[in-house]
Parts: sequence; C-alpha cells; structure tokens
Amino acid sequence: MIRYLAPLFLILFTAQGNPEYIDGIFVDPNGTEPVGGRVFIVVDSIPTPTTNYVTGLAFDGQHLWVDDKERIFYHIDTVTGSVIKTFYPAYGNRDMTFDGEYLWASDWYEASINKYDTSDCSIIATYYPPFSAGKPMGMAWDGTHLWVGEESGRIYQMTTEGETLRSIPRPPGGGLYNPRGLAFDGEYLWVGYQEIGIVYKIDTINGNVLESYSSPTGGMLQGVTFDGEYLWLTGGWGRRWIYKVDIGLGNEEEKGHTLEVYLRSYPNPFRGVTTIAYSLNESGPVELNIYNCFGQKIETLVSGFQRAGNYRVCWDAKDVPSGVYFYRLKTSKSERMGKALLVR
Repeated sequence: MIRYLAPLFLILFTAQGNPEYIDGIFVDPNGTEPVGGRVFIVVDSIPTPTTNYVTGLAFDGQHLWVDDKERIFYHIDTVTGSVIKTFYPAYGNRDMTFDGEYLWASDWYEASINKYDTSDCSIIATYYPPFSAGKPMGMAWDGTHLWVGEESGRIYQMTTEGETLRSIPRPPGGGLYNPRGLAFDGEYLWVGYQEIGIVYKIDTINGNVLESYSSPTGGMLQGVTFDGEYLWLTGGWGRRWIYKVDIGLGNEEEKGHTLEVYLRSYPNPFRGVTTIAYSLNESGPVELNIYNCFGQKIETLVSGFQRAGNYRVCWDAKDVPSGVYFYRLKTSKSERMGKALLVR
C-alpha cells in the first residue's frame, strides 16, 4: 500500500526545443543542464524515524538503517517504519552501507569513513580518504569493495582498508552533482545527486550514465540503498518519507515472454549474509536450496507452498567457508539457479 506520494511537478520547456537523452542523461534543449528523466514507480513509503535531516540509508538483508545529521543511527522495520533500536555513535552523519557483516558510514565534519559493529555501533576502524576536491558522501558496497561519492561528483572504489583503487568521473554537463546517496544492485551503481534530485544508473566499468530518473523526494535527495529488488530513497530538510521504488528487476522478459520466475542475490559477492530475491507468477510448491561447488546440498531456505508474488530470503553463511555457492529455486514448472561468491 502506498502511504504517501510526493506531488509531481511538470517541467515546462520553452520553444527552443524538447529535452533529450545525451549519454544517458535527460538534458535541456541546450544539452547542458540535467532535468528529470524517467519517473520511478513508488510501490510503498514509510515515515522517517526522525524530524531531523535524514542523510543516509542502508539495507542489511532484513531491515533498514537510517542516519541523520546529528549522528544518530536508527534500525527500522521496512514494513511499518517502526524503530527497532537507536544508536548514538561518535561519528557518521552522511550516507551508509552494509557489507554483509559490518555497517559503514561517512562523516562530513571529520571527512572520514567509519566501520561499525552492528550490535552496538561501536567504531571498529576509521579511514580518511585522500580526496582532493571535497569530503566523502554517498556509500555503497559491491560485494568486495566500497564505492564512495566525493563532493565534487567523482565516485571512488575503495578497499575496506581505505585504499583507493580507481574512480569514475562526475556526469557531463553543468549541473550540481553532489553524490549523496549510492547503491549497488549487483551489476550497476545507482547514484542520487542532492541538488538536482535525480538518480543515475551508472556502468561501473566505464562510468557511463545508462539512465536517469526523477526522485520522488524532489530536490535535497539524500540516502539511496538497494534491498535485492527495490531501491529505497529519502530526502533531507522537510522530507519526512522514505520511498520504496521499482527499478524493473522483478519484471524481466525473455524473448518477449514474461519469465515465470525471477531470481537474484544481493550483495554478490558477499561477506556473511546475502539476500536472495525472487518472484513467482503462479502459486504453488517452492523449494529454495543452497549447494556447494561439489553439488552437495548444504541448506534449505524455503520448502512449501507460496502464493504468486515477490519474496526475499536471507542466507547467513557464517558456518561455511569462503567459496562459490549455488542457490536453486524449484517450482512445479521450472527450475532456476544462481551463483554467489562468499568472501571473508
């Protein structure tokens, strides 16, 4: 159920021409400034847990983490928005991400990146990225490395020890590109830019912008995270809602026919916990099993009747060694298999 939808505003253009896509970005007739592109479908929304400025979001496989500018972390239910627990860490007031075991958050005041124990949000490690043009902002985890947005718009891939591996440039054009929210969907990076209220889908290999979307938050876009199927977005001043938006991953098509079963895991690679998301077009018996690289079944996650719909199941791999694992989803009409890489 959609609890709230932000007002949609129409953008009027002059007789100079119509906006068009240039390098994946929807720009004005002069090709210089970004404007709202595609529109996200909002499937749900929950209230923010605070009246302060919400700055970051992270998904841990079951619940959301929410950060606000006063360095308060909230662990909340994704259905009701109710607060499960509140933490008061010494640092961390921008975006967040979860690596399957630990929580990470950037701190604008200290220009630092911090790693937290999720049980009490005590700081395990602190790094100071060698950014030359600004402070750390948005954060995402791609299964093996961190992605960190820097104020100028450039986005860096970093190790968990704070080493910078490479970077991708800010999108072209003259707009304000402050990458306040980042999320990784297993293949692409989603980057939310604060001032323009636009989310870009970016190829992490070459940095190309593939698509642009208008955020339901409007301007002041802040945290962005991915739950294995949907993106979650939130805004800053005066924005009191966290939006769950559809990016089409559950509606894949193959040769013009809708797939009977959609199957995906996130994050992948993962360090401890991964979420397996799947959708069923028909009700019926379902089995979801985990296998090792020798084809031996090591765990059954689902076994029973399920109605048509979308599902998410967390697999905690704490009792198995690093390596390649396979998850197989079996219905009465088909079987699909995916591969996940566990790294320690």
